[in-house]
Amino acid sequence: MNEGDIVIFYIGINESGIGFTQRDIPVGLIGKLPEIGNALQKLSKYSRIADILFRKFVVGGIQISEDSKINAENEFATAMSEANSFATSAGAYFVPVLQANLFTRNPSSDYDQTLGNLYGSELGTVMPDMYERLRPIVSKYENFGDARAVMNNLEPSPYLIGCMSMRGAMFALRSFLEKLLVEKQLIN
Repeated sequence: MNEGDIVIFYIGINESGIGFTQRDIPVGLIGKLPEIGNALQKLSKYSRIADILFRKFVVGGIQISEDSKINAENEFATAMSEANSFATSAGAYFVPVLQANLFTRNPSSDYDQTLGNLYGSELGTVMPDMYERLRPIVSKYENFGDARAVMNNLEPSPYLIGCMSMRGAMFALRSFLEKLLVEKQLIN
């Protein structure tokens, strides 16, 4: 990193994910007969039912607590402070950007809702909540950006299993970042 560089942190999904914990202890019969879990995992590639059973009985579910959300906020604030210090000590510009994701898309299409349901209702609840908790932390930085709405008007939906999948989505993001950097007077 050099003086004058622009360091963009595109953040949100992974940082919000710290706000919940994934249970990973096999339950019941699956714990006693791991072969069943292995078979479900293989079948889950070909069968929606096997995939649901694999997620429920082998992987477990999402557990959300107020403590996990507060811990995620604190870890995020610390990480942002460290990243900012690292960038600015090198003379670079720190630009944290809160990213768009499947659960911030508004309005959500039928496709988005179906895709979101694959993750379970808990994730659709915790992601927007965590984003609201992370936004005040991100907005404290001079060059922050909020890209949550960038994908809202794209059709068809740019999401495929939770990540962006279309060239249009990349163009929308690039346009947002360019406008942000011009607005913050970091580029002409």
